[in-house]
Amino acid sequence: MEKRDKAAVLDWFKAHKGKNIEIKWRGSLVRLSGRTTGVESLDACSAEYLESTIDSGHEDVRIGLSFHDSALGVYLSVQGKGGTEASVSMPITIPYDQLQLSIPEKKEQEKKPSGERSGEPEFSPYELLH
Repeated sequence: MEKRDKAAVLDWFKAHKGKNIEIKWRGSLVRLSGRTTGVESLDACSAEYLESTIDSGHEDVRIGLSFHDSALGVYLSVQGKGGTEASVSMPITIPYDQLQLSIPEKKEQEKKPSGERSGEPEFSPYELLH
């Protein structure tokens, strides 16, 4: 198990900009996945903040990330019907040493050649009757 710190996590996010990623909190059921937008630096009154977002593929779900000294800040927001207020607003902080970062495994059908159908036998069950 590799030791993670802020610099290692930032390097990982920068290297995976625009790719589908998966974030897990080791020892819990927390899992986030989607396409990362990379890392942005914001200057706010002489303090530099590093942020990122994850596009989950759902327009009503927002996932924001902030990189702190010892932990990754995650802010999850889900818009309610009508889009006026968030029906879910959940900030969490994941310590870097409990963070698992990975690329999601491709589904079985994505691994097969394009002409091959997945989940179907190569022969018809009716052929066995003759």
